[in-house]
Amino acid sequence: MIYFKESRPYFLIEDSILPFRAELYFEIFNCFLDKDEFFLFAGPVKTTDREYMKFIEERKVLIGSIDTWFWWPKLAREILWFRPKNNMEILNEIKVFCACIVTESGNKNINNYSFAMTIEETDEGICLYISEQAKGRFLSEVFPKIEKVMKNNNVSYESLI
Repeated sequence: MIYFKESRPYFLIEDSILPFRAELYFEIFNCFLDKDEFFLFAGPVKTTDREYMKFIEERKVLIGSIDTWFWWPKLAREILWFRPKNNMEILNEIKVFCACIVTESGNKNINNYSFAMTIEETDEGICLYISEQAKGRFLSEVFPKIEKVMKNNNVSYESLI
């Protein structure tokens, strides 16, 4: 069962079906994109994987922090935001429970994003947290697209506000 929940200041998609269905989340992520928009993924705060850090450095677009997710620990250093080059790289980031933003081409400010998303594993299953910059845009523009993607799944919508 997949639950869509509206809760201030974010939306939540809970998926109790395991194992994690990365391909489904890839389709959901693509519902957020409009023309001239793309994903920027947050690089790891700390890693010893030199190959992965090289991968991120080669794709780095912005450096900075956003205060969208109040449950995230405050970081002393800035986050590297990188742009995957193709769909396989996007899918690979989704598979490792990512954090990303949707932004427009030419954006030089990390806080100029349309949506911010993070995937986490919780006691209830997989949770996708969604923050929007323009109030109402998720429900009016993105949610109808997600409903089409989810047509073969058991979906429930609930407002917690």
